[in-house]
Amino acid sequence: MLKREIIIGITTVFAWVPALILSLLSIFVLLMGFIALLDANYILALSSLAVSTGGLLGFAALTSLSWGLYITFFKRLTFLVTGVISLSVVLFETGYVSTQPISINTHPLVIYLFYSPLVIGIFHIALHCAFWLRLPNKTL
Repeated sequence: MLKREIIIGITTVFAWVPALILSLLSIFVLLMGFIALLDANYILALSSLAVSTGGLLGFAALTSLSWGLYITFFKRLTFLVTGVISLSVVLFETGYVSTQPISINTHPLVIYLFYSPLVIGIFHIALHCAFWLRLPNKTL
């Protein structure tokens, strides 16, 4: 029981709090995607909508993990995967593509905001997969 509470505490401090800040940015990117859609810039619109929706779904999964809200097992796993993929795309695009207006560096605040939710999200995906493998009938 203590191990579960420690995992929830670490998830809250190192994943949910930064994800809360990133979800505000994600809402801004979602609005930017809708504006790009109205402006007929479909590539920017689709990429913005996909990344921001994935980020918001990942935040919903982290909220259910931190606060103990009930989301079905498969839905939470799917939301975690989409959030990790979305954050990975953002980190890849800002870190390796030089034409982007922002750059992710190794400042401790950047590591806390971007890399700690990614690492903890991957950890929870691994925990969910390990739990799913231990289920006797493997139903989701």
